[in-house]
Amino acid sequence: MDSFKTPLRRKLDSLECHFTWNLSGSKRQRVEGLREYLEEVRKGGGCPWEGHLYNLLGYIVYHITDSAEEALAHLRQAEVALKEREPEGRGPRLLVNQANLAWVHYHLGELPKCHACLEEVTRLQEDFPAPPGCELHPEVYGEKGWTQIKFEHDLKKQAVANFEMALRGDPDRKEWHRLARRQKRLRERPKN
Repeated sequence: MDSFKTPLRRKLDSLECHFTWNLSGSKRQRVEGLREYLEEVRKGGGCPWEGHLYNLLGYIVYHITDSAEEALAHLRQAEVALKEREPEGRGPRLLVNQANLAWVHYHLGELPKCHACLEEVTRLQEDFPAPPGCELHPEVYGEKGWTQIKFEHDLKKQAVANFEMALRGDPDRKEWHRLARRQKRLRERPKN
């Protein structure tokens, strides 16, 4: 019940990140398999989605092991990777990461750090607003779509919709075009 939630919890619930995207319905075995896959990709290096990968890995680790400290380590790696991709060291790619960090600090009981992350999300939203016609920044739609592809087979239709929204806000992102087309083809493929 929302009426029993604290203002902080309501603020956290309003964030767009792995902790609010309803991803936890998977079977534990499937999630563990995804964790192993992501670890292998990470070890291989050269992943263009490195920041997204660490964000998702942090979320998965938190839910499998309940280790907020290990999740925090992955989210910090995501933050570093995402900052390296931004010309000024900060930008809209950090929106999901900072929201994830806020959640983990909340679960650790580190409320000042949680509030600092929430303030950073607000600053990022003000500095990098969503374009007209988009409720969210295209980077958020893109990461959400990417996550849905990696996490849940049942979410692939929603992933395509998220990539389409990302492309509405930033039509020049080639990787989103590729992923949206690929998911549409997979969805349209006849089932045997």
